[in-house]
Amino acid sequence: MRLYDQHNIQSLKIVADSKNSRDIQIWLSLMKNGINHYIENADCELKVIIDESEDLYLPVVIPNSKFDNSYVCSPYSQYIDYGYREIDIELSTKPLINKISKKLLRTFEKCTSRNSFDKVIFVNNWFASTNLYPEITSKQLKSITNILLDKYPDRAIVYRSIGEVLNKELMADLERIGYEQIMSRQIYIVDPSKEIYRKKKAFKEDLRLQRNRKEYKWIEYENFNEMLFEKVKKFYDDLYLNKYSTINPQFTKAFFKDSINNKWLRYFFLEKEDKIYACLGYYHRNGIMTTPIIGYDFNLDQKVGLYRLISLHITQEGIKNNLIVHCSSGASTFKKVRGAEASLEYNLVYTKHLSKLRKFPWQTLKGLTKYIASPIIKKFEL
Repeated sequence: MRLYDQHNIQSLKIVADSKNSRDIQIWLSLMKNGINHYIENADCELKVIIDESEDLYLPVVIPNSKFDNSYVCSPYSQYIDYGYREIDIELSTKPLINKISKKLLRTFEKCTSRNSFDKVIFVNNWFASTNLYPEITSKQLKSITNILLDKYPDRAIVYRSIGEVLNKELMADLERIGYEQIMSRQIYIVDPSKEIYRKKKAFKEDLRLQRNRKEYKWIEYENFNEMLFEKVKKFYDDLYLNKYSTINPQFTKAFFKDSINNKWLRYFFLEKEDKIYACLGYYHRNGIMTTPIIGYDFNLDQKVGLYRLISLHITQEGIKNNLIVHCSSGASTFKKVRGAEASLEYNLVYTKHLSKLRKFPWQTLKGLTKYIASPIIKKFEL
């Protein structure tokens, strides 16, 4: 097990036919160009930890704690900045709970410094809303922890996107080492093997909509041009940044170019008469797929049902390829009536080596999420 950076990465010999070689090649391009080349609101040092004997490659991200990073690489942005936004979205019809939640978050914010809270090191962080995991043994997790504690004794160690259902064994292994659960969000999962979606009226209505929109066809391109890159970026920006929050990753055109040309993501485009109206980009790992990129033309009449067509195509890709579909968070009712099951997702955090002052925000957050946020999320099915 060894930690590589820009200075010693040249000595790494990548096995071409390795099942994870493509992933490491992707990460090497990020290390070479710098993350700011691909995400405007990210300032981080990039490394990779590798167990060559076991064909394990894991990205390591060290954020600049003095920079207002996107929530995908900043606990402060995730829990505080994005927290306010999520309260407004999810609790807009519950004014009393909205007010109390904001008051609690404001109190936590006053007791928390971005510079201190963001002094972390992420393992397997791909700068996506959802990070999918390869198989990792308990022995490897212990080695990774020891290496990072030795190299970065002043930083908390964080594993993002650990689901209570999808990553049950990984979560248990991390807890045995000393990591603690900090609730992150409620996610939704479609497991094709359960066939729950088949019994759902909304899913059948989406199939009917698809049949009635035969003029709209999903295309997976092999050749791309500048117009296509611009279109994907506009769709993404309109939905994730303009509609929701600029705390989401602000991907550059270079990101979309490389993610398409180098097949980082598998892209599909919804076309009608040679004009593109929607897109989605997904990746899969270890039997699970997730879609970090979706977008559509906001100028088209909502009656066309573009979002429904996108959601349906994602589910159909999961069914077709026998992949569990990680549907991320939000739009809870929309997803549940189409067969998605709710599950909590966590950040697993190691802070045993830190001072009491540095542990304080994490311990406070652990209590707030366990005894307040989680019960609210479950009760109101957010």
